[in-house]
Amino acid sequence: MLRCILEKLYELNLDLHLLNIDFKQAYDTINSTYLHEILKEFRIPKKLVNLSKMMQDSKGKIQGQLTEAFGIERCLRESDALSTTVFNIVLEKVVRNRHTNRN
Repeated sequence: MLRCILEKLYELNLDLHLLNIDFKQAYDTINSTYLHEILKEFRIPKKLVNLSKMMQDSKGKIQGQLTEAFGIERCLRESDALSTTVFNIVLEKVVRNRHTNRN
């Protein structure tokens, strides 16, 4: 199917731009600061944004004692309950930026 489209565009001498996104790689590399800015921009309630921030600097309990804060390297994990929704919000921001820059 793609080959037919490419051939037709070539026949008509039209430009074509292709974009391939490795979503697995994209999932693993979302910057948490950028994510929090986007969540604020999309008017996600401040309480939820703050909860997301708190999850980045987690603490644990070992034998009843609270540990030092430790950072979490990856902002999203594929198995997290909200990760798909949050990833879609980030992707929406990217698409909007692309559309704005295009005009």
